[in-house]
Amino acid sequence: MKLSTKDAAIYSTIFFFVVSLLLAIVLYFGRAAFVPSGERPHVERDFNLWVTLIITIGSYIYFFTLFAVNFKILESKLKERIKIFVVIACSLTIALFFNTIISLLMQFVSNIKDVPPGGRIGPLVKDFVLATGVLFLSIIVYLSSQKQRLAIEYETLKAENERSRFEVLKNQLDPHFLFNTFNSLDSLIEENSDMARNYLQQLSSVFRYLLSNKDSTTLESELKFTHSYIDLMQLRYENSLIFEISIDNQYLSYEIVPLSIQLLIENAIKHNVITLETPLIISVSVGPEPFVTVSNKIQLKKSPQSGSGIGLSNLAERFRLKYQKEIEISNNSGQFSVTLPLHYPVNNSKQLM
Repeated sequence: MKLSTKDAAIYSTIFFFVVSLLLAIVLYFGRAAFVPSGERPHVERDFNLWVTLIITIGSYIYFFTLFAVNFKILESKLKERIKIFVVIACSLTIALFFNTIISLLMQFVSNIKDVPPGGRIGPLVKDFVLATGVLFLSIIVYLSSQKQRLAIEYETLKAENERSRFEVLKNQLDPHFLFNTFNSLDSLIEENSDMARNYLQQLSSVFRYLLSNKDSTTLESELKFTHSYIDLMQLRYENSLIFEISIDNQYLSYEIVPLSIQLLIENAIKHNVITLETPLIISVSVGPEPFVTVSNKIQLKKSPQSGSGIGLSNLAERFRLKYQKEIEISNNSGQFSVTLPLHYPVNNSKQLM
């Protein structure tokens, strides 16, 4: 956000009170405010209401004008070097103008006709010093505002870049899923037309989930979709494909990247032998910690299918961009497993769909 007239009013008020406090200390203590001295002599001072009003109101207007003009110039589209020269010139001009106006008003209300040279130079130097103080403070506030603005812009661009990368990754994944699913349907039509019809019905519920086009979903919704996908696979592989599912229900409202569990199941089916003699057992477990683990016994095909390079690297990148969390991949003792972190929902009271 740019510095505005409101900001000028705020900073001029602060500067006015600080200067007024310092001036009051000097007027009350005199030289003793700077150099320790003996007993302070009592000095009678005449109180003039008009002089007091002129000094008070005039000083505030002076500070406000300086801040407002400085902020306006500093926020302009001029080059940075030119801004500095312009703001210095304007500050000196405003100081000279206000000094002249205030001096004339003070002479009028005090009935002073001839003012000695010292009486003219002193207020002028004071106004130039105050203008310099306002100038430095204006530049500091402007630079601080610029730094904050750049930080916000950087975070906005970073978030936009991550969102764009996430969309690219997601758009890569959907065609990959479609390609494999239609290949399965094509082979199933030749084997069993009735089973193909059931497969197609399950496929429609799967595509409804795909078309939701969400960046994240609840674990409950993801598991419902996963069950539809499991039904599709079991229609094709029947007893050759076995699923063991263990779910801790307390994590159903947690968030997860869409299509993540399905992708791991698809990978297991794609790369492993699935027959009645050697059925593929895929385990999906959630809990007792907020993680989803998909694992299977490694029984690789003799001629493994080549992947498109999307798979696990895509999934890892999506979790990294969305939640700044890493997935864990394990390949030990003939067992392959992938663990996905769950994300605690921002609004945990939100009803589950």
